[in-house]
Amino acid sequence: VRLVVSVIRVEMALNVGSRKESGVKRHRYAIIEDTLRFSIESGVMVEGMVLTEGPVASIFNTSRAPVRKALQALYDDGLIKRFEGRGYLVGSNLSIAPNRQRLTAELLGITADTANLSGERTSIKYIFNEVLQVIHTCITFGHFRINDVRLAKEYGVSRTIAREVLVRLQERGFVSKDDRSHWVTGPLTAHDVKEYYELRRLLEPVALTKSALSLRHSQLEEMYGRIEALRYSDDGVSLDDFRQIEYDLHYVCLGNCPNKRILAVLNQAQSTMAISQQFFKMSGIRNDEPVIREHKLVLEHLLVSAVDAAASSLDAHLRASEKRMLDRLKIFSVFPEPDLPDYLIRCS
Repeated sequence: VRLVVSVIRVEMALNVGSRKESGVKRHRYAIIEDTLRFSIESGVMVEGMVLTEGPVASIFNTSRAPVRKALQALYDDGLIKRFEGRGYLVGSNLSIAPNRQRLTAELLGITADTANLSGERTSIKYIFNEVLQVIHTCITFGHFRINDVRLAKEYGVSRTIAREVLVRLQERGFVSKDDRSHWVTGPLTAHDVKEYYELRRLLEPVALTKSALSLRHSQLEEMYGRIEALRYSDDGVSLDDFRQIEYDLHYVCLGNCPNKRILAVLNQAQSTMAISQQFFKMSGIRNDEPVIREHKLVLEHLLVSAVDAAASSLDAHLRASEKRMLDRLKIFSVFPEPDLPDYLIRCS
């Protein structure tokens, strides 16, 4: 436990420094990264297109610093590649001829509203995602009130926008209002975890059964390949690896379920996955052999179209995952509370 706490304190110190350094530019970088990511993944930006800092900065009417961070993040995720010329190449195929046509907002599939980084309306999505990550962290440490005035100030938006973000979080079940109409979140208790997992065990195997026959064999092989690579990796499992395999099994494999109400309910119940990812990040633990083994078994059944066996293996995985989550809640009690933004106020 002492070793785990020491690792966490070091990482928290690094996070505090990163937070102070990023400020508003971090928000601009997130908007640029998310917008370019969508354009690449949706196919609007074709393979071989060359992205350079200057033209992208001009399109978003910003300095090069947030563009540089956004391009680095896309590079780290393998969506763009460095090549012998200046800038980055969209895609992973370095043998393709670079497409050096002049970059415009239209060419990147970006509207004027999206490119306007000062527009509040385009910021809601990004504020929502960032606040959600903060909530996933804080609820394991207790009960907090969310001050919407401070939240608005944190992101440089109006109080109306801050409240809209909170309403969306309320619709997803992550925040609520107390009897004094204060926005509140947490705490995540063992009882909550058990209820979430009960929902997941009831619905995820059903969703998998309904979705499995629509999955492409190439998709399953790709996911299985990632699992196999992790099994034999000497570097352990990174946070990005962990997020990816969770996304593969619990979102991609269930995503073709025709009953969208099941998926909507699961979207909230699966918040426990984010808590597991937060634990993974804070603890520094890199040995998740049981998780890898359980995911591998589900995918093996899907690859041979043994759907019922896959659903049964998924149920077994969720039961084991619930036990791990309950154990992690106990460990969270010895973690030092992380540095949280001042819009979060601990309730007595």
